[in-house]
Amino acid sequence: MSFVLIKRGVTPFFLYLAFSLLTACSLTPAWQGFADRAHLENHIDRQAALPMRWLLTEGAGRQTHVRVYIEGDGRPWIGGGNVVAPDPTPRTPHLLSLMALDPGPAIYLGRPCYFGLVDAPVCEPALWTDARFSEQVVDAMASSLRHWLDAHPAVKHVTLVGHSGGGVIALLIAERLPPVVRVVAMASPVNVHRWVALHGYRPLHGSLDPSQTGLHRAGVNRLLLLGEQDANVPPDLFGPQAAALGIDVKVIAGEGHLCCHAANWGEFIGSLDRP
Repeated sequence: MSFVLIKRGVTPFFLYLAFSLLTACSLTPAWQGFADRAHLENHIDRQAALPMRWLLTEGAGRQTHVRVYIEGDGRPWIGGGNVVAPDPTPRTPHLLSLMALDPGPAIYLGRPCYFGLVDAPVCEPALWTDARFSEQVVDAMASSLRHWLDAHPAVKHVTLVGHSGGGVIALLIAERLPPVVRVVAMASPVNVHRWVALHGYRPLHGSLDPSQTGLHRAGVNRLLLLGEQDANVPPDLFGPQAAALGIDVKVIAGEGHLCCHAANWGEFIGSLDRP
């Protein structure tokens, strides 16, 4: 276990900013416009218990290792947290911009009912509000990924990359999916109940909490990246809790909640595969 502070690189955020500028003025949903420009394969898992959208780089299923990106919570609530959002899809999907910098094969695994699927009959607000980390959600996502892996036997190892609540889900999925060998969680509240209490949010009834369920599966390298200036997931509060769960922790100087390594993500994520 480690708990260290590292300095942010000074490489310009050109690609990251370009993504934001290109999507800001478009009537097309940000995720769809980006997927089209990046020529990502766009699929919907209609066999899953809950509908999920998949965006894949070309040839993702032909390599031995693939990285799977899981977005944060988006907008579960509106009106200051008093009204359930009719669509939780984030306006600017943070991890799609990072996936564009990934030099290896990658998959963007949409959370259930996000990205144009909110009108599906099985989609109910609990799935993106109180129960967004529930057994139902985690099992549906793990099962969807398991079925894809079964159909692509060349893929032997998986790295899960999750931002904020997506990192919570990544940690939970890794417990039940043997091909997962690494989790990179970014700005993720590993103690969900303490995070809720810290901000006075509504209790997440029915949601799983890594700090209570525990992280027990051997052979998984778990890394939590925290922004030094993140007021949403303060590193001095959640870093020690993550270390107590056996998670390696790195605090990135100068970063906030939109953490981390946006300028040199490709170099950073690729370095994790090197001995």
